[in-house]
Amino acid sequence: MVSLAGALDASIRAVYPHIEGVAIGKRADRSTWTVRYTQEPSAAERASVQAAVDAFTAEPDMM
Repeated sequence: MVSLAGALDASIRAVYPHIEGVAIGKRADRSTWTVRYTQEPSAAERASVQAAVDAFTAEPDMM
């Protein structure tokens, strides 16, 4: 089973691979989800990452 953080990490890396990882605060509150970057993204890259987070759909069995 893929974890929620693992699946989100993979979705983000598909659009911007320069991340250390992600952290999920409250599952139902995306404002608590954070991305840790290994290199600072441009404004366009940051927008792409945010779009990936916004479009991400968690499977019900993800923990």
